Amino acid sequence: MTNSPVSSASAADTPMVVCLCVDWCNVCRQFRQVFDEVALQYPALRFAWIDIEDHAELMGNIEVENFPTVLLAGSAGNGFYGVIEPRSGVLQALIGQLVQNTYSYNSIVSDLSHDIKIHLLNNRF
Repeated sequence: MTNSPVSSASAADTPMVVCLCVDWCNVCRQFRQVFDEVALQYPALRFAWIDIEDHAELMGNIEVENFPTVLLAGSAGNGFYGVIEPRSGVLQALIGQLVQNTYSYNSIVSDLSHDIKIHLLNNRF
């Protein structure tokens, strides 16, 4: 499940939920269905599934050490970046915090979300 590219006017303001994964990871493949089902419940958010080996340029100096790693980013560099338990309830709880804007500024979130949002403007995943 991926959303279509967003307009440049709305891209910076659209909260984003991104799973950073690799094709060879069995846990990631199993989590994909959960991620897609959760995405359907939040149409106002931007969801993307990104294979970090296919799109390594988006990661810069950030290392993904375990899977699934998710990035939840608000419009002001606030959000969550880390490994999660691959369950719907865990992802939904994190999204709930994003929607309620309870996350603090996070430099990793800010840097990654900026590069990924620019990439999402021109590409489909």
